[in-house]
Amino acid sequence: YTSGINMGLLLRFELVTSFCVGFFYLREEIEVMQLYGALMILLGTFLILFNGSFAFNSGDLLIVLATVFFPVGNVFAKRALEDIRPTELLFWRYVIGGVILFCAALMVESVDMRWNDDIASLRLLFIFSIGVLIFSKVSFYQVLTRLPFTNIIFFVVAGATVMTLVFSFLFLGEIPTLYHIIGLLCSLVGMYWLLGRQFVEPVGDTV
Repeated sequence: YTSGINMGLLLRFELVTSFCVGFFYLREEIEVMQLYGALMILLGTFLILFNGSFAFNSGDLLIVLATVFFPVGNVFAKRALEDIRPTELLFWRYVIGGVILFCAALMVESVDMRWNDDIASLRLLFIFSIGVLIFSKVSFYQVLTRLPFTNIIFFVVAGATVMTLVFSFLFLGEIPTLYHIIGLLCSLVGMYWLLGRQFVEPVGDTV
């Protein structure tokens, strides 16, 4: 429903939702500059959604809506990691989440239960499963046990955004518009102000 560039840029809105969860729910201290940073990212998000017209598409709106739930899940994940290991959390996340998503898929779309003999698709699925669903998530949870989740989100979203823009250009041939560039610049300024906060030092065993 949307482009890879829009996805990469709009995911920056997670910084704003993480900021809100950290302030209102976790009672983390904030500075005025951080508030300005959140507003700048909000402005950048609006420019990306606007992109020359007010004809918002459902894909862009769903991405922004999804970022509201990301920090909430991270908060509960951080609490769970106080009692279980990252691999255990990942296992139960996929078992419970997989069952729910499978049932939801049966209700909203036709599911083809036949074996897919498309080798190229299976190869991509395997790479995605190992790289994203396992390696990256375990690494993320390992760091989540050592740093406040808002600090981590800043780095994760920034890195993911840059890589999405690069891959969208290389593999999909997508070129950002002027609104994309201005929105990205606003978001970068906002992120710089948000990152101006005093980061908490890592805790626990860092070996």
